[in-house]
Amino acid sequence: MRTRPEYAGERRGRELATLRRNHIEFALIGRGATAMPQEAWDGDTSTFALLTRGLRAAFAGDRAAARRIAAIARQRPKRELADHAIELIEAREALAAGRIDDAISTLRPLTREESWNRPGLCMAGARWTLADAFEQAGRADSAAAYLEVLAGPTISIWEQPYVSQRLALLYSRTGRVADAERHLAAVERAWDRADPAVRRMLEDARAAVLAARARAKR
Repeated sequence: MRTRPEYAGERRGRELATLRRNHIEFALIGRGATAMPQEAWDGDTSTFALLTRGLRAAFAGDRAAARRIAAIARQRPKRELADHAIELIEAREALAAGRIDDAISTLRPLTREESWNRPGLCMAGARWTLADAFEQAGRADSAAAYLEVLAGPTISIWEQPYVSQRLALLYSRTGRVADAERHLAAVERAWDRADPAVRRMLEDARAAVLAARARAKR
């Protein structure tokens, strides 16, 4: 039977791993503007920490590490995999390997589960990955639909402009100028004092919207 200090230590470890997951997810959505955090939690052998390492590997594009960690995690009790991080790891690896349909079929049912919308479960990462998959499949409208949900009121104020910037680019390419302008305006409000990396992303969105406007006038 575990003591109270052991329970407290386990709780603190999970809270720390949840923060790491948030940072890893933010790095994914930031697309290079935010650095992927270094792995520095080898001493934690819990399944939650193992899956957090797997998410980092998958989000960073380390397919070998993602596959290895997923295989180890699949040997753990099913109740310890209930947060669906394992599916997100496997979906990212499938997408990196070009198995787009596998990534979509793995994640799409899970995003409908209300129980998954809890801290540490990387719902934003799942929807972002689905948008990646649909965009690679040439289904821009489906990609935009997942990003629009992601840009809703539940997203963090730090992630929202990155999602809107991606939507501005996507809508510009598909000729939905009004929607592109709407998201560009959201980005400009959020990034009024942007650092150089973010400013480049803002300028990319502005250029894309200008090009879409010009095409629409032809």
